[in-house]
Amino acid sequence: MKCSSCKQTGHNKRSCRSAPAKIEPKAPRVVAVKMVSLAWTPWTVKSEGIPFETQRDGIGDGEDKLAAELDTVPYGQNSPYDMDIMLDGVKRQSDAKKLDNGTFNTGVKGRDALRPIKTKIDVLLETLRTLESKPIFSAEEKARIHALSDVSPDELCVKKLIHLNSVCVMLKQKQDQIRASLPTVTYLTEKMTVDKCYAICEILNHPIPAEYVQYSDTVQLLKLLTHDFINDTDRLNRELNALVSIFTDIILIFVDKQKGYSILKDLTNITFQRITRGNPRFRVL
Repeated sequence: MKCSSCKQTGHNKRSCRSAPAKIEPKAPRVVAVKMVSLAWTPWTVKSEGIPFETQRDGIGDGEDKLAAELDTVPYGQNSPYDMDIMLDGVKRQSDAKKLDNGTFNTGVKGRDALRPIKTKIDVLLETLRTLESKPIFSAEEKARIHALSDVSPDELCVKKLIHLNSVCVMLKQKQDQIRASLPTVTYLTEKMTVDKCYAICEILNHPIPAEYVQYSDTVQLLKLLTHDFINDTDRLNRELNALVSIFTDIILIFVDKQKGYSILKDLTNITFQRITRGNPRFRVL
């Protein structure tokens, strides 16, 4: 008997000591996401008889009940925040928020902070509609772009935001490929890429040198592929996540009809979730 592993006689591969050990595939490691459990303070007799559901214009659900518990008053829709409270002996501005599956909406302040980001998303979506027909994209890439054709910047769920970001990554790769294909030229005694030459001519209102006119379509395509969220594919996520800063000077108090209220002191437990009805929506981790 000859071993097929060590080529010696007298044993087989199964009993061979020099045979490599069989490596069993490892099961994927499941990483648990740490969830922060809110500490709820039950409603007391102080707010007994005050309905949780709002019955007044400009006052959100639970605000009247919370105000009674904290010996304060809600200010209504003309105020940039809901009420003043005393926290650890210090007067603080606060907002009452009703959670819906762990998420909550924002008011005027959130909508205003989101507006410049929405404008850039709107421009990006319009650019995608123009790019979809370009021959540089494969059928699969065109399908990925087309999947965003009916998306509105006022309604972007988690899935659509992830897809939008993945398309930006694809477009960044196209941008790099096109730029790498352009030759380096000399203009005004300086060496530069053709697209930079076009940009300088546009600023100076100079005609494009005749020998570089052949690159016009390519440069125009490169301009279409130039956008903040394409040039820097992490920027969209950074700007959306930075919206949490609107709560920097506000104490968030979550209200629940059955559980009572919970005062949140740590903003690291809040993250951006999605855009709905033109407002940013956040999640409590």
